[in-house]
Amino acid sequence: MLAAPIMNDLSLTFVPAVGSVRGREHERTGRNNQDAWALDARATSLVAVVTDGCGSGSASEVGARLGARLLTAAISRRLIAEPNSEPTRLLEAAALDTLAVIDETVRRMGGDYVNTLVEHFLFTVVGAVVQPRETVLFALGDGLLGINGSLRQLEFAGNAPPYLSYALIPDAVNDLDLVRGIDVVLTTPTRALRSLVLATDGAAQVPDLVGTADDPRLIDKPHLLQRRLNVLNRERTRVDWQQGVVRREAGALADDTTVLVLKRTTPREDV
Repeated sequence: MLAAPIMNDLSLTFVPAVGSVRGREHERTGRNNQDAWALDARATSLVAVVTDGCGSGSASEVGARLGARLLTAAISRRLIAEPNSEPTRLLEAAALDTLAVIDETVRRMGGDYVNTLVEHFLFTVVGAVVQPRETVLFALGDGLLGINGSLRQLEFAGNAPPYLSYALIPDAVNDLDLVRGIDVVLTTPTRALRSLVLATDGAAQVPDLVGTADDPRLIDKPHLLQRRLNVLNRERTRVDWQQGVVRREAGALADDTTVLVLKRTTPREDV
């Protein structure tokens, strides 16, 4: 006999849609997509994280992928152990858990510690924790996040955002203002949450990102988000008949772009 679903199961209340594409500049230079994402969906909590690896790192996609998974798992563990913990304290503890694993990994990789960390483990973070009563959006670095059709873009002068792993090498960071913790950016009662968006900074070039995230079809067809990014980033060939030449137009997205959307599947008053 199948077990009855938990009342107000958050993993059933919200459906995720995710899209990620390599930016045209990374494609031109032969670099990988250095964005990543992770999601842990449970009955009593949803944790989602989107990361963007530092463009100058030779293998930043490694840290972005590991960082997204590690931070998501750390937050979920903390939520289970301390379900009533204040969000800022919970995120700080989860960040320290993540840094401890990164530190051990870098040491095991060998070579120069700072160089190994800088080449592999610098990444920005935007994320969300959805619980039955409250939803918290957080960030460390640049990116975009939003609730119910309202987007907020996080930017840093000189395209020099802080990275979580700077905390492991403060003496090697020129600007100590870049050594900082994860910040709570937005909060909302979960009963009022209709949709949630997390994205890397490349998504700022997506036309009508709000409309894309609000598309009700994503509930039943979440793959449409990936398709939308694919179409935007597709190289096009146009024929100039007057000049007698064929022109190639690059995709619309210069930078790696990752967008994660959570869409409510039930009426808001049901939560």
